[in-house]
Amino acid sequence: MSVRPERGALPDGYCHGSLYAHVFTALLCHQRGWNLSPDRNIRLEDTMKMLARIREDARGAAVIEMAFALPAFIVMVWMIVQLGLVFRAMSGIQHALGEGARLATIYPAPTNTQIETKITDAVYGIGPGEFDIPPPAEGTDTNGNRYVDLRVTYTQPTDLLLLPGPTISVTRSKRVWRAD
Repeated sequence: MSVRPERGALPDGYCHGSLYAHVFTALLCHQRGWNLSPDRNIRLEDTMKMLARIREDARGAAVIEMAFALPAFIVMVWMIVQLGLVFRAMSGIQHALGEGARLATIYPAPTNTQIETKITDAVYGIGPGEFDIPPPAEGTDTNGNRYVDLRVTYTQPTDLLLLPGPTISVTRSKRVWRAD
């Protein structure tokens, strides 16, 4: 059976120089609110008290939450950028259809090749997508009026940074009535 020394008394084998280290450690542990075991040894701390301290400690929780949220946020921002590229291409499609419609309405009527070339030259958009411009389709309605159907399709494969995403396809068309 060992006898515990009084508080403030030096245990056997300790000299006066080591007193400062033990006082500093005790003060540091007291300031941090550590629950030490009765013999004042950090390594022999009660396991239940240590687990309770860890459960109550919320330091680092924000880092863990950020680790879960950040990848989803980055993928969402990347998809918004890709959607912006599709909207820019749709604007280019509308512009090209307008230019093709202006050319198709003049007199004398241009050829379908001239209209298709005008649309191809006027279409714009950036990104990995491709424009498909079929030849204009001529037709006549029930009253005998002539028209030209213009059409442009934009197809863009998307990705989710590491995984392939959906392929977005946008088609716009315009019917233009020709003057006789």
